[in-house]
Amino acid sequence: MENARSLRRLSILLAILTILGVQVVCAADSLTINARRRIPSEDAPGAYRMVNEKQIWDPAQTAIILCDMWDQHWCRGATARVQDLAPAMNQVVSLARGRGILIVHAPSGCMEAYRDHPARKRALETPKAALPDWIGQWNNQLECEKGLTWPVDQSDGGCDCKPQCRQHSPWKSQIAAIEIQNEDIISDSGIETGSVFERRGIKNVILMGVHTNMCVMGRPFGLRNLARWGKNVVLMRDLTDTMYNSRRWPYVDHFAGTSQVIEYIEMHICPTIASTDLTGKAPFRFSTDYRPKTVFLMAEKEYHADQRLPEFARLLEDRHHIACDFALGISKADGPLRHSIENMQTLNDADLAVVFVRRRVLPDAQMQILRDHLDMGKPLIGIRTASHAFDARAQVPDPDNKDLFLAQWPEFDKDVLGGNYNGHYGNTQEGTRISIAESASTSPILKSLSPNGFVSEGTLYRSGPLAEKAVVLLTGRIVGQEPEPVVWIHRYKQANIFSTSLGHWNDWQIPDFQQLMVNAVLWSL
Repeated sequence: MENARSLRRLSILLAILTILGVQVVCAADSLTINARRRIPSEDAPGAYRMVNEKQIWDPAQTAIILCDMWDQHWCRGATARVQDLAPAMNQVVSLARGRGILIVHAPSGCMEAYRDHPARKRALETPKAALPDWIGQWNNQLECEKGLTWPVDQSDGGCDCKPQCRQHSPWKSQIAAIEIQNEDIISDSGIETGSVFERRGIKNVILMGVHTNMCVMGRPFGLRNLARWGKNVVLMRDLTDTMYNSRRWPYVDHFAGTSQVIEYIEMHICPTIASTDLTGKAPFRFSTDYRPKTVFLMAEKEYHADQRLPEFARLLEDRHHIACDFALGISKADGPLRHSIENMQTLNDADLAVVFVRRRVLPDAQMQILRDHLDMGKPLIGIRTASHAFDARAQVPDPDNKDLFLAQWPEFDKDVLGGNYNGHYGNTQEGTRISIAESASTSPILKSLSPNGFVSEGTLYRSGPLAEKAVVLLTGRIVGQEPEPVVWIHRYKQANIFSTSLGHWNDWQIPDFQQLMVNAVLWSL
């Protein structure tokens, strides 16, 4: 009886709020996004940290803009990549539309093709709002970008084809693979789009489409103008492309060039998200992106993994043609939010997992993704705190169900890594002397390392004795103590495992350690 009265009171309250124009969003209807950005490091001037912020958006206050997904581009390569991208984009748009998100199709210069379409008429019929004068203009640069180095040389138009294509304007419409519904909006005008946003109370905007280093950033409805306007704007980083000729500076492959542009955006313009937030699946990859994929799982506060691993990933992408992605713990999170690593689905199609995590426990579904990766025989690299990555030393209630506990894996060190973590020695003035194990001098993982070893500033972990089948590659020693294994390889089921107790933030500046980690990735792959 009391439940019935409560439901009636709730219904009356909702009706009153609706009459008053107050919008009520149920948690089940909200959109959770993981906004990735790069912020200046507090400890290393000139360096950046990669951080993730979980945001909850109201779909009714959210729009997606599809920028210049034309039926044909003047560049053959760009046309092919748009054709590759469009079906995945259409799936995301369909899911978003079903959740009440406004879809804006913006094939610039093609409005005549849609003059009789209801979605075009809706944009034209929306009363003009009071908007900033610059909202209708191309934006080449924000104030914060002055004096910065642009990440790629696009002065030739960015065509990667041989021979390069002739620049002209062949587009007539948006590519047909992306469906336009009557309730959508069609516009290539910043003023029209801005007026629609004002009339509908749009606060959050997702940009996707092409090309990130040109139209997606600069159009009147692009990232720069929306950021300047104060909208909560993000780039969907996997559903985009660049116009970049890999034969020009910085002389990296096409997709690494795109990564550099995305990195620039995350540093200076706005956060990015992955389509995973809407699909629950691994991010989109172009069919011509043949690079092996490495995913970095980062969730620790001690050793600057959020700075060092993105720097290392840039080296892998630029010099070794390895695609890199990240699954991040929530930045500066305590309590239940601490125990989650977002974008874990990107591990579903990874060739290699790199774990730099410290005492986190995860929802069952997230932990299962890592277990599945290993059960498929795919390799893993564990760095320093990976020895106690998934051992919180106490049960942690599931925030979504207080009767359940989050998943732990205290045996991860012994079973997967083949280690035996038992704390660490204290700091020493001399540091830890790293030497090559006698039986390992011919290992390809040690290729190009100095035979004299190196010195690490990090404390020495007590990691021995290792699993019976583990093979020690490097040992570490401090004054007055027996040597400890600091680098070894192991086998978990059918998966090759590389593990190191090194990984102090200054280790990454040691050429031998950096070479060791490159070798480990190449060996694993």
